[in-house]
Amino acid sequence: MFNINNINSMNQPINNLEISKYISVIESALLRNILIEDCAVVRKKSENGQFQLIAYIVSSVRISPEQIQSQLQNNLPTSLFPILPKTYVPVSSIPLTATGQIDEVALMKLAVIDSHLIANVEKQLESMGEIDHVAVIVEPQINKIPALHLTDLLPEISVINSEDHQTHGQKILSSNNREHQQLLEPKKLAISHGEPLNYPQDVPQTLGKLLEKTAQKSTNNIIYIQSDGSEKTQSYQDLWQQAQRILTGLRKLGLKPQDKIIFQLEDNQDFISALWGCILGGFVPV
Repeated sequence: MFNINNINSMNQPINNLEISKYISVIESALLRNILIEDCAVVRKKSENGQFQLIAYIVSSVRISPEQIQSQLQNNLPTSLFPILPKTYVPVSSIPLTATGQIDEVALMKLAVIDSHLIANVEKQLESMGEIDHVAVIVEPQINKIPALHLTDLLPEISVINSEDHQTHGQKILSSNNREHQQLLEPKKLAISHGEPLNYPQDVPQTLGKLLEKTAQKSTNNIIYIQSDGSEKTQSYQDLWQQAQRILTGLRKLGLKPQDKIIFQLEDNQDFISALWGCILGGFVPV
């Protein structure tokens, strides 16, 4: 724990704005860890009137507090070490309010399992006469969220889909073997969520047309990182021309659409150019 009025080296009081700034800096440093998907750092007042920072971490893998603390110390100035969170709580997601802000009230309701709590539990267990030694180990409990289908929300869709599917299946299938029976079973529909996308009238309808339009209008470049760390740039106009030359060469070799082409290329630029050559010609890159 630390006294929030003494977090800087000069022991001068800081206001809430400065506290928020420090929290933002710590959150940014946490998100530099590729294992951390999301996070929220909140301050909590203890019973003795002091404040402590608690970091809530979203990660698909288990990360020890020591690893997180070490990563923060490597990415932050030493002046911030005294105020770094001492407690890291793993969560499945960061709760948000209706306005999109972090729901600190919901986070505060979560149990904080830290080293002090573990030590107290071990001490209580060891006080029992029948227990000689005890070690408390904390493991996360991951509850998998089942898939949600349209038929779960609208059961009547399942009935309609089942009738249509069976009627169609009876027309094309006469065998009762297991494979055909599986085809007759109604399939759950996926969910399409959100408003329809608004496309301009001249939007390209194929990837080839998209590259051609980009080559005509874009002033951006593709950057290729070489093995020695150097960079090589290529304009979309040059990529378009390279892809067309490769397409011409492949057609001269007698290749037709849907023919497979095996790539054995070391250079990233050659790979991208060859890939677009295959896309333009309808070839299948392997």
